Amino acid sequence: MEKIKKVLEKVWLSQNEINVYLTSLSIWQSTASIIWQKIWLNRSTARYTCQSLVSKRIMSMIPKKDYYLFSAEDPEKLLSILNKEYSLIDNKVRDLQQIMWDLKWLINPQASIPKVKYYQGVDWVIELLEDTLEEWKEIYWAIKIDNNMNPKIKKYIKDTYIPLRKSSNFNSYWLFNDNDETKSYKKLDKEINRFSMLVPEEFFPFPASFHIYWNKVSFYSFYENEITWIIIENQHIHDTQLSMFKLWWEMAKQYSINNEYKNINL
Repeated sequence: MEKIKKVLEKVWLSQNEINVYLTSLSIWQSTASIIWQKIWLNRSTARYTCQSLVSKRIMSMIPKKDYYLFSAEDPEKLLSILNKEYSLIDNKVRDLQQIMWDLKWLINPQASIPKVKYYQGVDWVIELLEDTLEEWKEIYWAIKIDNNMNPKIKKYIKDTYIPLRKSSNFNSYWLFNDNDETKSYKKLDKEINRFSMLVPEEFFPFPASFHIYWNKVSFYSFYENEITWIIIENQHIHDTQLSMFKLWWEMAKQYSINNEYKNINL
């Protein structure tokens, strides 16, 4: 019984609604007064809860001369209602996705002040990495990956982020500090629509990483004891940082070993 109650609570019912519904299942049709006597609810709460379940379409109400009879709907009705709600929400999400870019293009970049957000902790960093995938635009990165990187984040990039990138159709451009870890990552370039260059750390140190996407610039640290992330959302700052990245990309061509992307211009 406790398992049933936990699932029903997770779905969308309150404790009182669960108790009333389960009691009603076992006694079929009854008045609210009979129900409240069985589960020790006061009369007004029992009546209100029954009416609430009727409004959720999982109890029915039959009017009599001086009272109402309540009865629980078949449990299959719960699943049917949820499926219909899921279908409605899914349709709304699809409709909104179709106009999302149109809505974003209506934003006047001249009129908005920079939006700055600060996050701390591994789970936030992972969630914000996923944000770069949702934009479906080209991304520009400068990043250092080594043994000091938080293992949970490293695992997420390897097991989740990279497979998701494989299914995307937009390019990304990366500057890596050259080490054994990044040499391994570079081998995946063609699989994930990426162009990357390995540059010596003495000329291009990246103690903090950044990426540029949509109208945002993110700065973050992946180190075990310093998991922080800052997002700046502003078109002017984005454009300035992107100009700097393009300059670094051209400079990196002089230092990158076996540079197969020397003809790739941003």
